[in-house]
Amino acid sequence: MLALTWWVNLRSTWGWVVSIVVAAAITGDVMGPRLQSGGAVLKSLALSFFLFMTLMTAIWFISLVGMLLMASANLLRKGAVGPKSFNISADALTVHDGHRATDISWRQVRSIDKTRGHIFVRISRWKYVQLSARDFQNEYQFAQCYADLVKAKHENT
Repeated sequence: MLALTWWVNLRSTWGWVVSIVVAAAITGDVMGPRLQSGGAVLKSLALSFFLFMTLMTAIWFISLVGMLLMASANLLRKGAVGPKSFNISADALTVHDGHRATDISWRQVRSIDKTRGHIFVRISRWKYVQLSARDFQNEYQFAQCYADLVKAKHENT
């Protein structure tokens, strides 16, 4: 539920307004009977704050364990998962990973970006093909592949 809330709120044009209004409505519904009966307002607020902080601490600890597991898995991983080959032709970029070949026509490619360790071929708003520097024998081949990709995209679109 929390992950869905974060995902929706970060992409929403309304931002966090909807979540704050929903949280206020839930809090008002829970606290309403106590406030009407003349119950201890400070005790109710303290209890709500304590429950909120307990929940946030639990989420923090769970995410910390998850981050440590992901970091250790990435540190223990050596090289690419399998051998990959790349073919740049006038029609498309072909990526073959040993199991299947993926053809990406140059009309589908929106952009090609390079970092120190990766080449990102952007196909759509959320879809990328990632070429890792580990998949090449040396830095020169990695840089040459990037230059060839940019040249082929420029010439074929």
